Amino acid sequence: MTDKDPYTARETARLLAIGARIVRREARGRSTAALEAEADRIERHALQREMQRAEQADREKAQKASRRVTDRRIRAEEAERARQARVREQAAKKFRK
Repeated sequence: MTDKDPYTARETARLLAIGARIVRREARGRSTAALEAEADRIERHALQREMQRAEQADREKAQKASRRVTDRRIRAEEAERARQARVREQAAKKFRK
């Protein structure tokens, strides 16, 4: 297990305990299907949670990119209005002369 695994500390401890129980039951020749199903459920839950986190991160990234584009467009519009105001001001100065 590494820090890159999708499991929480509790899930990791639970999986290790289940793994130890599976080994003991196999050594005794008993069924391990229920324990394996529990381990699979924990794994599915962890992976689903990580997929949801990744999707949320993607949505937030897209929203940030959208805001940056909007901010750039607003700045460009403000610069264009300022340029047009300067042109009008210069034209008014020429007209007054």
